[in-house]
Amino acid sequence: MAYNPNIPLVTDYMVVSQPQIRSNFQTIFSVFSKNHVTLNSTTEGRSQGMHTVLTLREQTGDPVTTASQIALYAKNVAGATTLFFRPSNNQTPIQLTYPSISTGLQSTNPDVYLDRQYSYVAGPFVVYFGRLSVTDGDIITLTPAETLIYVGLVQAGGFGSDKPSAAATNIAGNQFTVRLPATGTAGPFPIYYMAIGV
Repeated sequence: MAYNPNIPLVTDYMVVSQPQIRSNFQTIFSVFSKNHVTLNSTTEGRSQGMHTVLTLREQTGDPVTTASQIALYAKNVAGATTLFFRPSNNQTPIQLTYPSISTGLQSTNPDVYLDRQYSYVAGPFVVYFGRLSVTDGDIITLTPAETLIYVGLVQAGGFGSDKPSAAATNIAGNQFTVRLPATGTAGPFPIYYMAIGV
């Protein structure tokens, strides 16, 4: 039987309502046991009714919060379901997750890492990192397209005996220009980069 919230009726005899009441309790037990410690659990240290996992469905907008409330919720951002936190009093929502590259591996045995990787830091920073082969004046475009607030470059092997540093210039939007010292050779040269975007 399906769950029936209208049982028992005032006019019902117990013998009539009993099967539906029992079905209601079984349905509640079954539904509640999904993502929760079951109500009849006797496992030591696990309280009945505590969450085992929290599954959130995407919301179409940001929920309203009062002075004594906060909200954790899922919302779609650029085709990916992401987790958000909304502080009390409808303060600005904070995105907590991002569709990041998990391992950065393009192949294994031996491990070969992707040249361009990124990760998300709540608040709402995206951290980019990787290794590139570049020549002087190359324009690098990072994705996802966030506004860069920092770019740092380090040479990956040295361009000569004095090992001068590479530099990022013309930082705008999600792009920067690589500047390398004069080396007398055309390159490309390997560099490591780290950038932060918002």
